[in-house]
Amino acid sequence: MLIAFTGDPYLARQAALKEARLRGVPPRLIPASPEAVAALAQPGLFGEEGGILDLSELDESGWKALKDPLDRAAEGPDLLLYDPRAPSGRTRFYKNRGEVRHSPTPRFRERTVFVQNLLKARGVKAPAAVVHLLAESEADTEGLVREVEKLALLPPPITPERVRPLLGWPAAASAFDLLDPLARREPGEALAIARDLLARGEPPLKVMGALSWHYARLVELGFLLEERPKPSEEEVARALGVAPFSARRLLAAYRRLGAARVERALEALVEAELAIKTGADPEARLLALLVRLAR
Repeated sequence: MLIAFTGDPYLARQAALKEARLRGVPPRLIPASPEAVAALAQPGLFGEEGGILDLSELDESGWKALKDPLDRAAEGPDLLLYDPRAPSGRTRFYKNRGEVRHSPTPRFRERTVFVQNLLKARGVKAPAAVVHLLAESEADTEGLVREVEKLALLPPPITPERVRPLLGWPAAASAFDLLDPLARREPGEALAIARDLLARGEPPLKVMGALSWHYARLVELGFLLEERPKPSEEEVARALGVAPFSARRLLAAYRRLGAARVERALEALVEAELAIKTGADPEARLLALLVRLAR
């Protein structure tokens, strides 16, 4: 029968490799082709070159060429397939001829727990602020694994200040770092953070985009608070589609900012982005925007 591993590319690949080792199959991915299907379906033909059929880069024409060979192979020994982004039609095909083992990408609270487990598995002791710094980043699942591997080489103590320069996603991860001093009306601190981002090569528009995303969530939070003045962090997280730690920081920022400042900030962000796209100096416009947002 067919055993397909789908879902998050990293987690599905790890699950497929683990299953291969358990079965005594060489834990390697083999590019999908009709010839590879025929060879893998015959025990012993590939010998030490056997493995997992890799369908991750398969296009529609490639799938049409594989469909009949896979249908025939489903009648023989178990065949392991790696197809992380399998569309619904392929998923149904696999289910009808075996089983699908789906590994969803960790989201929200599950992503935070995933980071905690990564750190624990590698013996890295880090505070909650570092855990959430990683969990709220733009990195995909494999990127998170690579970042934790870097942290495992860092001597203690592991602090956000030491970790942040090592990460590959400064703008999105630093959006809260900008939002907090802006909410406290501390333009000097916000400007220092922005200059550091710019010095590290972060595009001004990307920094603005990260800020815009956060202010848009604050607008949504305002609507939520009108309906439910005292929501729990979990309720806010679900409503906004963020992690609970992010929900806590958004709540704190909104209470400092208030509805009027949030609305003015969104208008200022739109104006600044339009000015940059029509010829204004990006860095100067970003820094002027931060001063305005801190008022």
